[in-house]
Amino acid sequence: MKHQSSNLGMTLIETLMVLFIIGILAAITLPNYFGIRDKGVVNSATRKLYGDLALTRVNAIQSGIKHILEFNLTVNGTTYDYVICKDTDNSQSCTADEVLDKSLFSLDYKGVSRSDADGPSRVGFDSHGFPLTNANATDETISLVKNSKTNELTITPLGGISIE
Repeated sequence: MKHQSSNLGMTLIETLMVLFIIGILAAITLPNYFGIRDKGVVNSATRKLYGDLALTRVNAIQSGIKHILEFNLTVNGTTYDYVICKDTDNSQSCTADEVLDKSLFSLDYKGVSRSDADGPSRVGFDSHGFPLTNANATDETISLVKNSKTNELTITPLGGISIE
C-alpha cells in the first residue's frame, strides 16, 4: 500500500508573501483614504457654512432687517466660530441680545479652519439680500481648509453665494 501525501496547507513563505502583498496594497491606499476623508469633511463644513450664509440672507429679506454672520465672536464667555444675528441696532456687528444662532464649527468638523486671514470678519445682508460689507463691488471669498484640502465660498456683490 502506497502512502499518499496531501499538500493541504500553505507554507510559511506563501503566508508571508500574502501578508507582504496586503501590506503593499495598504500602503498605497491608506494615504488616498485619508485624503478623501479630509476632502469629505471640508465639503461638509463648506456646505454647512453655505447653508448658514443662505439662511442669513433669507432672514434679512423676509424680515426686512439686516442680518449678519460674524466670525470668531465671544458670546457669554464662549468664543464661537461664527454667530448669526439680527442687526436691530444697525451697528453692522453682532451683540449678545441680537444672536439668533451660534456655531462651534471646529467641534463638528475637526481640523477644519478658515485659511483666509484677510477674509471678511463678518458677512451681512440688507433687506434686499445685498451684502453689507462689499463696498468695492468685488467678490468676497471665505476659504475653509483641512490639511491640504481647501474649499472656497464666494459672495458676489449682488448677494449670490457659491461654492468653488
